[in-house]
Amino acid sequence: MLLINGLDDLSNATIVGISNGVQFSYTGNIDLMGDLGHPNLSVSQLLLGCLREAPIKMAMPAVIFNCIADPDSHGRSLDRASELLEQARVPVLNRPQNVRKTTRDNIYRLLHNTPGLVVPRTVRLAPRRLSDIRAAMADGDIGMPFLIRPAGQHGGAGLLRVDSESDLGQLERFAFDGRGYYLTEFVDFRSPDGLYRKYRLIMLDGRVYPRHLIASDHWNIHSRSRSTVMQNNLELIAQEQAFLDHPERHFKESVQQALAQIRRELELDYFGVDCGLNADGDLVVFEINACVNVIQRHQAPFGYLNAAVERIRTGVIEMVLRRDRNRSA
Repeated sequence: MLLINGLDDLSNATIVGISNGVQFSYTGNIDLMGDLGHPNLSVSQLLLGCLREAPIKMAMPAVIFNCIADPDSHGRSLDRASELLEQARVPVLNRPQNVRKTTRDNIYRLLHNTPGLVVPRTVRLAPRRLSDIRAAMADGDIGMPFLIRPAGQHGGAGLLRVDSESDLGQLERFAFDGRGYYLTEFVDFRSPDGLYRKYRLIMLDGRVYPRHLIASDHWNIHSRSRSTVMQNNLELIAQEQAFLDHPERHFKESVQQALAQIRRELELDYFGVDCGLNADGDLVVFEINACVNVIQRHQAPFGYLNAAVERIRTGVIEMVLRRDRNRSA
């Protein structure tokens, strides 16, 4: 299998180690493949998007997995991958043209009328001044409260909630220099017990794999909520374990049909859905894309999450080997 990774549009990489030569990490790529040990699977990697273009000469692999996952920050790499994969006569997972469907504003356009889903209104803009924000709110029919974030950032990075006119001054923290931002209406998804819950689902080759269910006392949910809210709460831990064992019991029929509709619209082989549930049991979409972290290992009292990670890892291996068997047939 060949993995295609890409630098972002500014050709940035982060040095993460120098003990055995320099090791880099690259944002905006699927970080899943380093843990795919299997006797029938040999993995090679190709990095695209450097400043100097060069011909690529290599033997054709049996399967190609495009790991470039962020259409906002990695447009150049996705362009290069598209050119390269036009020549491929082997199965390709997560084709670049399908990754491009996952911008936040396009997810709204594609899915906001889907029964069982609540997809908040979202517009993309490149503001030069604060008045551009007001104009985008009017054009996109986005009222307050709303969320603003730089395009290409995930995990709550740079995310700000604006609740009232008096909060608009906080937007001066952002660089309004023509770079892209998203405005998204805020949908309250607080549970009856006063906590907020974030479900993460991994959609893998047409199947749904539960990854986690994090409960928090704040709407902007991060993994650190485990140590502040869930660490000593056996009831919340039991809720997450029940979700991992039987995710279908948490979602009504229209939500399960909506998940199937998402797969049909995006045509991706691997991606994630971060979401909550509203009072009616509808899925409140936070984001849908392939920029999801799944491989981190967990210690007690959250060691039960490692079984979910292993199921996803095994699912990826089986998907790749299945593509190879189909190609051979």
